[in-house]
Amino acid sequence: MDHDQLEMNRDEWVHVRLNQEEFYAFRRVSEEEGISRSIMIRQLIRERIGAGPRLSQNNLDQFGRAMIELSAVGRNLNQMVKLMHQGGLPLLEALIPLLQDLLAHVKALQTEIRNLVTQDESRSVKP
Repeated sequence: MDHDQLEMNRDEWVHVRLNQEEFYAFRRVSEEEGISRSIMIRQLIRERIGAGPRLSQNNLDQFGRAMIELSAVGRNLNQMVKLMHQGGLPLLEALIPLLQDLLAHVKALQTEIRNLVTQDESRSVKP
């Protein structure tokens, strides 16, 4: 079932009574996450049943930016390999500093992505 079908099939309602403190906390968290309260409740339910997603909208945006950076690193590496095969790049020894910089950038992105996922997992609903 695709996303549009899931959106169209939402015909069940849940009414929840909260005290004032719970309500304001709920509203504050949804505003901090940048999502509607309806989406927040669905995310909590989906996380609880293991259906995800686990990333907040802010972290999804950061993840998207990290993926764009990683794609750029991959393109640069592919261009270097292509030039090397065509004889247009110097010896491998001259490329080692560039490759080390690329590796450091990839490792930093890996850490950033791991932190995003860990951060969101730590705020998810526990069984």
